[in-house]
Amino acid sequence: QEAAEYFVHRLQQQGDDSPVRQYLKRRHLDAKTLASYQIGWALPAWRGLLTHLERKVQSSRADLEKAGLVVQKQGSQGDGFYDRFRGRLMFPLKDVHGKIIAFAGRVIDQGEPKYLNSPETPLYKKGRHLFGLDQAREAIRKEDGVLITEGYFDQIRCVQHGIRNVVASCGTALTPAQGELLKRFTRNVTLVFDSDSAGQSAARRGFEVLLEQGMQVKILVLPPGHDPDSFILQEGGEEFLRQIEIARPYIESYIMNVAETDNLGT
Repeated sequence: QEAAEYFVHRLQQQGDDSPVRQYLKRRHLDAKTLASYQIGWALPAWRGLLTHLERKVQSSRADLEKAGLVVQKQGSQGDGFYDRFRGRLMFPLKDVHGKIIAFAGRVIDQGEPKYLNSPETPLYKKGRHLFGLDQAREAIRKEDGVLITEGYFDQIRCVQHGIRNVVASCGTALTPAQGELLKRFTRNVTLVFDSDSAGQSAARRGFEVLLEQGMQVKILVLPPGHDPDSFILQEGGEEFLRQIEIARPYIESYIMNVAETDNLGT
């Protein structure tokens, strides 16, 4: 929590003309959204967070490394530690109860990797959490359905337009643990993954996982080149909701794809 507050404060200190503020403007993230998600900014400095936490909470460097916040330079002894996240927009990852358990940091330029996630820690196990579920769970129960997107911005854009029963898989294929987590709130799922081949491949794997969990799965295929973020920005939230209403059961397209593959192989 202290790390999240540090990142938020650093973002608040950035001027309107700063690169990160310009990036947020291009991505249409307003102050209300930033506050709701506790989105922050990791300075490019090598030891900004490390210095702050050592002074503020008196954590040892070994503890900060175990929490996934700092990294020890390979082959170094003693003080060879530095911040894991530098020069990145920071998204806190929370458990279903809203407790911060990890971070995802996104570059705002062309750097690689585009996203850098916390490593597994005693609190955070990859594939066991869904971005936004802490805020979405009551809406999921009320609607008796959930939309699953791939990316953070996809989930955030939906919420900005009043679509609250939505979570993100954080860019990874759905896991059985995530399916079990969702079953606590609903058995009705609509996959809204990117229209490219990678997105559709992830949707297929997700369908197979959810089917094994006994879930009812639909799929919304957006026009080529679109993800939920770009589609809503271009067409609006109402049109996105209309598309969701006409989403068809995934099993239909799944069977068609299997049949086409079999035909190609004969």
